[in-house]
Amino acid sequence: MNRTLIVIVLALALIPGLAMAQPWTAADIVVSGTIGGGGNSSYLVVDFGSASYAFKYLWDAPQTGTVSGADLITTLSNGTTGVPGLVFSGIVWSGMGLAVDAFGYDGHSGVSDYPNSWWIYWTGVAGGAQELSGMGCSTRELSNGSIDSWVFANDDTQPPSIPGVPEPSSLLALCSLIGLVGSAKLLRIRS
Repeated sequence: MNRTLIVIVLALALIPGLAMAQPWTAADIVVSGTIGGGGNSSYLVVDFGSASYAFKYLWDAPQTGTVSGADLITTLSNGTTGVPGLVFSGIVWSGMGLAVDAFGYDGHSGVSDYPNSWWIYWTGVAGGAQELSGMGCSTRELSNGSIDSWVFANDDTQPPSIPGVPEPSSLLALCSLIGLVGSAKLLRIRS
């Protein structure tokens, strides 16, 4: 087999992965509970490390003020009107506002024990990358399609796992592997 043919086969192996790695949307998120009403939707993702859950909050823009990330958490975890089983406790830090101390849901729980492990705040929008937040959730203004994620970890390098949304590089690698195997079979047939 000459070098040109090998390069062509390897390039062709990447095409299925690139073709299948479609951008994701809010419709791809697997939601464990929805509350509220209105024309806007925002999501809370709680990633315990061993399991991750997404909750949908429907809301209308208030006539005055904004809806914050703290409103999202407290509304979804309200024991009376929130998502059944979702619990949270927080602390208020001067200058940062509300920070999560603990989450619990579906038999999973995480209680901050800094510096061993703690809840790390990430923000973004559906279909986009999630970024480490540089502010507290009290100052975060929700927008339609916004995602507020809390990851229980011991460092801030691992972005949240959003239920139903494959991690992009894994999907690309899987699809490329499928293409590579298919290309290898094709070459074997031609030989």
